[in-house]
Amino acid sequence: MNSADIKAAARRFGADLVGIAPIARFDGLPESSDPRSFAPDTRSVITVGHRILRGAFRGIEEGTSFHNTYGCFGVNWSEAFFLAQTVHDLCHEIEETGAEAVPLLSREYEENKFVPDYKFYAHACGVGSVGKGGFFLTPEYGHRQRFGFIFTTLE
Repeated sequence: MNSADIKAAARRFGADLVGIAPIARFDGLPESSDPRSFAPDTRSVITVGHRILRGAFRGIEEGTSFHNTYGCFGVNWSEAFFLAQTVHDLCHEIEETGAEAVPLLSREYEENKFVPDYKFYAHACGVGSVGKGGFFLTPEYGHRQRFGFIFTTLE
């Protein structure tokens, strides 16, 4: 499976954004966020992104609804259901080739020793960069996206 195959599969499974970086781009990260401290055999990191629907911001802008639109469709369900399914399906496809694929979402949990630096990962994979306000920005969706990651043994 090459990078074109991975990108095509990610899009088929619902990804709006996808980027891939060799593990060498993560040299120098602190151990707490280095993919190799979590999955030592990692050779590549894949970033998968789902856009946040433009309409999910409507309730915030109009002051009529936060949780029902942005809270559900911009954050909670977006990550917990839609993005998680895409990451899962892509991991499954990769593991069908005999490689290992470790799924990961960008959430941070205090009890974990490993804390993913989603902004660094997404930037290293070439999907966008951090803007002056500290938000991660992509050319396609500005600040409207959520990310998941896959650490894989594929080159």
